[in-house]
Amino acid sequence: MARNRWLMLAGTAAALVLGVTALSWARGGAAGSLIQDPDHPPPPSAGLLRRLAESADAFRTGSTVYLVAQDSGTYTVLGGFSSPDTALSFARHAAGHNWYVYPTQTPPDSGSGSLVMSILPGCYKDTRTTTYVCPPRDSAGASTTAMRLQDVAKIYVTFVRRRGRPITIPIDPAHAGATIYTIQDFDRFIVPYYTRLFGPAYAARLRGDLLTFVRRSTTDTSAGH
Repeated sequence: MARNRWLMLAGTAAALVLGVTALSWARGGAAGSLIQDPDHPPPPSAGLLRRLAESADAFRTGSTVYLVAQDSGTYTVLGGFSSPDTALSFARHAAGHNWYVYPTQTPPDSGSGSLVMSILPGCYKDTRTTTYVCPPRDSAGASTTAMRLQDVAKIYVTFVRRRGRPITIPIDPAHAGATIYTIQDFDRFIVPYYTRLFGPAYAARLRGDLLTFVRRSTTDTSAGH
């Protein structure tokens, strides 16, 4: 029998209760559907359970999502799938080792699973007033609306610079949860998240890489003018 474990953690807005059952946790009896080491699969660590809970937080549909994740390192999550067969297929063909499938039962968001399939119209935090603006207004000054995720094919964020050509970044709405535009907001929102998830050393390394990228970019921009 596969082991059942329940996790309870505080989400960003409300408590989230997740039932996590790993197909790869079978020991004795029926072997189950296993990706690596079917006889003696490694038990999940506390870090892996936290990672699964954070990933499942994006699937508050009230149904089971099958997460494909590695059981070591930074517990990389390959994705979430609606069926075990699809998840197992992706796990078997993924590069690297130690991929396992973790069925996770998630509750519906705010009593309606359809809300998680909605996309916001670019709500943002005003850095001057520190308040959130939602809904924002579009380029014509009209109020925007929330949309169904299935109706949005692509998101384009365009930076219009005072000098130089505009830069447009395409974003897949199915995988975009938030965008960060300043180091201050990176420190405020991203650093605490990854510190909780992977520890302070990982968050510090992530911040160091960001600062290196920003310094290199700004130096290259200054040298070009």
